[in-house]
Amino acid sequence: MDFKELILKEYEVLKDWYPKLEMPSFGKYYCSIKGVVDLIDINGNKWDTYSIEIKIPPTYPKEIPILLETQGKIPRDIDWHIVNKEGICCLGTDSKIYRELQNKITIENWFKKFGYSFLANHRYRAETGKYANGYYRHFNDGIVDDYKELFRLNSKEEVVTYIKYILGKKTKSLNTNCFCGSNKLYKRCYLLYKEKHFHNIPEFIYEKDLKKLQ
Repeated sequence: MDFKELILKEYEVLKDWYPKLEMPSFGKYYCSIKGVVDLIDINGNKWDTYSIEIKIPPTYPKEIPILLETQGKIPRDIDWHIVNKEGICCLGTDSKIYRELQNKITIENWFKKFGYSFLANHRYRAETGKYANGYYRHFNDGIVDDYKELFRLNSKEEVVTYIKYILGKKTKSLNTNCFCGSNKLYKRCYLLYKEKHFHNIPEFIYEKDLKKLQ
């Protein structure tokens, strides 16, 4: 299935949930899905409405889509998790998104878990003055925080070292305990089950994050 066929197939599922989204348009660099999304409250009533654009790179599903809030309802301010004037939404670190989608990357799954939640979180903050799930730091600090929480580490330096172990850029003696904390020997843990140490995060994401943090 080529890129266009995949997007059109996934759009048919997406529009069942969000019927105000328009047909995809295919450009030189991105496929774009524009339209309106209604937020529904716990009582089944319309809570608010947001105009959005989903930009899907031609490398999808290896690389995930980008969400833009196009109405200007959310302040163009990183404090509101909006990256630039164009309205790109900071949905979380790539490592977190890939990990939580657990290799089930579809536009529907991605938008339900991260896009819709982002818009609902904004609406909640507009009403209450705080985010429902707390506040997370941005850019490299956010990357570090995510890995610290995932791997139970204490510092940026420990994160960098851990990623190097995962990528095989740093090794341990065969008969010492594995870096992952399993209490198994390195030769019987990482060297036998390397992929299990990736936590559903693609290798290229670790490579990209390591480059940012070094």
